[in-house]
Amino acid sequence: MNPVQYMVLQCEQLSKADKELVVAKLANVRSVQDAFALVDAKEGWGYKVVDHHGNVGVITFRGVEAALLYRRNVVKVEPFPQDPLPEGIITDPLDAWKRVDLLGVSPKNIAQKVGGAYAEMKQRVQLFVQELKAKEEIIEAQEDALSTLRVTVAGYQAKEKRGEANADTTTKENIEPNSHGKDRPTQRPARHRSNKRSRRH
Repeated sequence: MNPVQYMVLQCEQLSKADKELVVAKLANVRSVQDAFALVDAKEGWGYKVVDHHGNVGVITFRGVEAALLYRRNVVKVEPFPQDPLPEGIITDPLDAWKRVDLLGVSPKNIAQKVGGAYAEMKQRVQLFVQELKAKEEIIEAQEDALSTLRVTVAGYQAKEKRGEANADTTTKENIEPNSHGKDRPTQRPARHRSNKRSRRH
């Protein structure tokens, strides 16, 4: 039975401390001159030219590819007086170099992680939207109930005011002026007792 074998990235076999060291060292590498200055066999740093023109090179750490250096093509442009300034003007030839760090996962894995994170975020946003819609419906129902309650309270208050007004009118009608110019309550006529005696049987 053949043993199980896996294809792994060599750069991912570095320890966490070595990865942090590589990242710190590469932060200051901007050109091939910086790469050659970094070469140190004792520390494990190396640089090898990939093409015949010296435009492409790889920085290695303990035999592991850590970064790629590429010198982009530079051309001279002479614009006409009426033309605007061209894009990408450089004043330092070293700016033509581009460093690409090689540590980390592949673009495919990055795309998968980003896609998974996007799908998860999209699902969470949909849940938030549904929750927001439900809360808006609750708020709308509460506002309708509050509006109805206000109308009911206003109706009761109007009835109370009409009742007080009627009571005041009735009180004024039952009061008449006396001989001294003062108001006095109207006296009700006394009831007359019957003079008939009860007959004895």
